[in-house]
Amino acid sequence: MIVVVEVIKAIQGKSLELKKALHDIVPVSRKEEGCVQYELFEPIKENGEFLILQKWKNSKDLDRHETSKTIEDFIRKYDGVLYAEVTQYTEWKPVV
Repeated sequence: MIVVVEVIKAIQGKSLELKKALHDIVPVSRKEEGCVQYELFEPIKENGEFLILQKWKNSKDLDRHETSKTIEDFIRKYDGVLYAEVTQYTEWKPVV
């Protein structure tokens, strides 16, 4: 299993729009092959950041997700418009 944690920071004044756009891709991503978990979080004290917690069966499934039409369309439409910063905390695997 591969775990990915992403933090996406909204452009000032665009937090609600980014929240809706991210919320819209959650159910689509959850239906993708190999998706174990795909969750969207926001801080208790709103600050324009969102956290996406992803779990994938393997890196091939994650790669397919990252190059999917859904993600490509999201980036093309919103990068620099609703968000300008994405921090991805690499890929994690369980310690056995």
